[in-house]
Order: sequence, then C-alpha cells, then structure tokens
Amino acid sequence: MLFLEDFRRVEATGYQPYSQTQAIAETLALLSLTPKGTPKGSVTLHLQGTTKELIARGKALLAQAQIADALPFFEQATQQSRRSYGAWFNLGYALGNLERYEEALAAFERAIALQPDGPGNWYNKGMALKFMQRDKEALEAFEHTLALDPGYLLAWTEKGAVLTYLNRVDEALEACHHALSLDPTTDVAGAILMRMGNALGHLGRFQEALDALDRALVIFPDDTYAWQTKGRVLMDMHRYNDALSAYDRARS
Repeated sequence: MLFLEDFRRVEATGYQPYSQTQAIAETLALLSLTPKGTPKGSVTLHLQGTTKELIARGKALLAQAQIADALPFFEQATQQSRRSYGAWFNLGYALGNLERYEEALAAFERAIALQPDGPGNWYNKGMALKFMQRDKEALEAFEHTLALDPGYLLAWTEKGAVLTYLNRVDEALEACHHALSLDPTTDVAGAILMRMGNALGHLGRFQEALDALDRALVIFPDDTYAWQTKGRVLMDMHRYNDALSAYDRARS
C-alpha cells in the first residue's frame, strides 16, 4: 500500500509553487508513475530523495507490478539508511518476487534484526526458505510467525505445505483444517483446500482429497496445480481416463 504522507511537499525552491505542467511532472516522478501513452521501460529512475521517499517510490512501482524497477529504490534506501526496517523489508519482498531467494532471505534477516517481533518478517523468511527447499528451517520460521500471531492465516497454510514436504502429513492436515477454520470463503481458502487435497492424497484418503480439490477448483477453476494434483489422485484411484482429463486441463 502506498502512503502519500511519506512524500515531501511538491514545490519549487523558496516554497514557490510550480506551474501546473511542472507540478504534474514532479508529482508523477515522485510517485514513479508515467503519463498515459509513455512507452514501458522509457522512464529514467531518479534514485534521489530521503529514505522514506525512496521506499515510497519503490512501493509505487510494486503497486504497478514493476518489480525490477522498484528494486533499485529499495537498494538505495538500504545503503542510505542501514537501520531502516522498511527499506530492508521491501528489498526482501522485491527480491523474493524476482525469485532471488537467497538475497531475499538475507534482507529479511536484516529486517528481523531491526524488528524481531514482526510476524510478517518471519513469514516472509519462511517463504524464502521454502522456495529454497530448506523445509525444516521454513517450518521453524512459520512456527515462529504463529507464536507471534496465532491467527496468521497464510502462515498456517504454508506450515501445512512444508509439513507435507517433510512427510508429516497428519500434522499438515491439522494445519490446513485450522487455516480453513480461520477463513473458509476467500481466495486463501482455495489455496488451503489445495494443500488439504495434496495431504489427503498422501494419506491414501483419495475421495476426501478429490472433494477438497473440487472445492478448490470452484474458487480457482483454471489453477494448474489443483488440476495436476487432482490428476495424480485420480491415477492413484485407477481412474485413468478421468486422470488424463485432469492433466489435459492442467496443460490448457
């Protein structure tokens, strides 16, 4: 989320107002926005300003899904203020979205050092570890998240995922059930149901797995992972034609 109060006043030197045209141009630059019709990638990044301004500009680019363009602002902010929690957290977030997980982990470690009681820091550390397939460490991070905030829905969901990877399937299923009890209706519920379907399939509870996956597909009808998992469960049930249909949907 972008907070406009993070910005300084938009005005010329000596507290004088800009012309309307210049004021619009300066405001767009501060927000890291571009006028309509500007070719993508044609904007020069201005890595100047206070740490708060740099972070806010980076967050504005994140809001436009311009992750690679946002990254230099957060890098500059961390160099400018080594103890800025917001700079390190947003740097980790951007790096994670760019699949640079080892660097993201290092950034989140710095954020944790500055704000050790922030559950979001530990959750994002866990996600970086999960993508690096360091599942035991990821589990520890998610459990630390939940110790700080027992209602952290996404941490319950990802805890269920890594427990499945660790073949602790009964515990994974418990985590998924708990997550679903916290939020049974939104898009997050679709992700939880996929985790449950995967865990139930590993336990050999195939019909329950199918039920969970079908509920997930009501929420995410085109989700590749859900269709692939459904195909695998159907194969385990020797329903080969149905399994092939599910795999076809996953590829479409």
